[in-house]
Amino acid sequence: MKVRLLPLIPKKSFFPALNLNSSLSSVSRGTHFDFSPREAPKEPNSLEFDSVVRSLEGKIVPTKIIGVLNSVSDPILALRVFRWASSQRNYRHSTDTYFSMIMKLGVNGKIGDMEVLLKHMVKEACPSCEDGFVSLIECFCINRRLKEALVVLEWMHSSNCKPSVLPHNILLSALVDEGDFRSVLFVYKEMVKAGIAPTVDTLNLIIDILCRTDRIESALNQFRRMKRKGCNPNCRSVEIIVHALCEKDRIYEGMTILDDMIATGHRPDFIFFENIIPLTCRVNRVDEGLVLLNMMIGNGFSPNASIYSVLISCLCENGRIRDAIKLFEDIMALGIKPDVTIYVSLVTGYCRLPNFSDALRLLSENKVSDTDPYNVLLEGFCRASRFHEACCLLDKMVKSGLSDKFSWNIFLRALCAKGRIRHALEVLDRMIIFSYEPDGITFSSLVNGYCTVGRYWDAFSFFRQSSGRNCSLDSTSSTRLVDGLREMDCIKEAVEVFWCMLENECPLNISSFNLLIDAVCSMGDVHVAVKLWSFASCRGTVSDADTFAAILLALCKLNKRRETLTLVSQMIEAGLFFEQKICNVLLRCFCEMDMGLNAVIVFNQMVSHGSPPAIGTLNMLLSCLISHCLLHMISDSLVKFIAEGGLPNSKLYNMVIAGLCKEGHKEKAFKILDKMLERGWVPDATAHAYMVGNASTIETGVTRGLIDDSCIYDEVSNILVEGLE
Repeated sequence: MKVRLLPLIPKKSFFPALNLNSSLSSVSRGTHFDFSPREAPKEPNSLEFDSVVRSLEGKIVPTKIIGVLNSVSDPILALRVFRWASSQRNYRHSTDTYFSMIMKLGVNGKIGDMEVLLKHMVKEACPSCEDGFVSLIECFCINRRLKEALVVLEWMHSSNCKPSVLPHNILLSALVDEGDFRSVLFVYKEMVKAGIAPTVDTLNLIIDILCRTDRIESALNQFRRMKRKGCNPNCRSVEIIVHALCEKDRIYEGMTILDDMIATGHRPDFIFFENIIPLTCRVNRVDEGLVLLNMMIGNGFSPNASIYSVLISCLCENGRIRDAIKLFEDIMALGIKPDVTIYVSLVTGYCRLPNFSDALRLLSENKVSDTDPYNVLLEGFCRASRFHEACCLLDKMVKSGLSDKFSWNIFLRALCAKGRIRHALEVLDRMIIFSYEPDGITFSSLVNGYCTVGRYWDAFSFFRQSSGRNCSLDSTSSTRLVDGLREMDCIKEAVEVFWCMLENECPLNISSFNLLIDAVCSMGDVHVAVKLWSFASCRGTVSDADTFAAILLALCKLNKRRETLTLVSQMIEAGLFFEQKICNVLLRCFCEMDMGLNAVIVFNQMVSHGSPPAIGTLNMLLSCLISHCLLHMISDSLVKFIAEGGLPNSKLYNMVIAGLCKEGHKEKAFKILDKMLERGWVPDATAHAYMVGNASTIETGVTRGLIDDSCIYDEVSNILVEGLE
């Protein structure tokens, strides 16, 4: 059979159908094929092989071999048959048989075995070898075996055949769809090396992959150089580059290229208009979209309802209701049935003006029987607080069978937002009478309404009802209820609502969350606060400094040392440790809990990160460290702190000098004294006595500061040190 060039999808008559679901396997050594040992697996069942060979009795011809190869599901067996046939006298494999065997190996991922056959196919110079390569590339691309197609391409270029641009474009198209930039570049380089001139389709594919991989400048460069490569940009070229520019918010550049195309008189196809007109609307360039619409009609194409719909929607969003109505009239004149989105857009446009009478007339005259446009009009009445008209419209919708649950919820939600609870409850009763059960939107509206008028207990009652019906409240109503209950000091109930929010993955804004945590901590339920914070963090709530500060203070009051350090490790992970508020609160907590060494570590870290404590906190820290004879451990940080403008008064200088002397670190005390004198201050009597060595009475009962630092670093402190390193 003579091999001929396939179209993109091969015809069934060309090569017998292949079994593409064969199992993965390899082959053993053969007489004419030199397979490497690592690709030589077990032989298939010899009885099955013998049976297949017997079916080939008589004269062996390629068509018989192809039939057998395609009927065998096991690629090992198929390859053994292929090798057996090649060893028969007066028989030579054709391009067809190579195609069948290589395809079977390729779809099973056996690239090594496949390359051996490709090598022999090239070596034997089979007739129509080039067409065989093209067919393999096409079939591998259809079956998404692109790695195998690339291997075939390499062997095609290593042979003496002169391939056309077609197989390269087919492979490039498949690779672009996969977003494989490196492989696209490889194929294009192979084309250049082989002297194959690219077509406009080739260059469009190159531009497309550059755009898809965020190489927009390179894409623009290729677009501008297309003429130098003997190709004029076509509509597809413009579509690709305009779309990419608009996606990158470079709308002006994209529209300029589009305008240039229009000015040069290009005749785009229908697909171009179908893709670009919505794009112009998406970037709010509806005038260009209208120009393209007129060009489309002028070129003999008939726009469909979806094209008109996107233009009408964009016009309405920009308040150009008259232009939108003109397009609508064009649709009706052409006999195109408007879809529901067109009516929704037009009614939305009328409501924004507002012009409710024309919206009603539009729906009435065109006998619209879809619910969505009426719901838009109903919502328009409600937003304008025209509740009487809204009620009349809802009654009309109910009588006409056009209402749904959303219609009732629109009206009820609007009444609740205005605090008209009595009327909302009447609507709820009618809603239930018409067999519409309340859902999450219904309960959210009622809770929001009661919160609006300050009736939080009633709102909480409806929250309980919604939970009993497995209906989730929305974020707005839940947050308002949590805030309201907290303000009423109903903390337990507020926590209950918040737990429900967490279960429903409904976020609580950080300010409300922090206020709730603070309220829980104020009640002394710090374990509840920690649990709330932990669960909220797992559900995506990002805590800030205020969250941790509230919990830290509560832990401090309860003298929970281990829990405090655990929380500190969480703050480090969250990147909040060096927040000014956190550090000051933490220092105060450590001082109040007599965790002096931890306070030392935090202060040194604060100074090294340029985040000094507040003066009140510093005063507390110095007093704590002096009482524990730990002041010398922050002396270097104090020198740096003082050099950057710290210690605002002489009292703090005197505390530091006296403390360092008392601990036996006079050299460090003298450094602080020098800084003090530079400020024009002099030490007081106590500090002076320590400096000159006449403070024996003061030192009575006080251990001089010869403390072994290594003994002070207990297990708890090491946790903090490791976390900050």
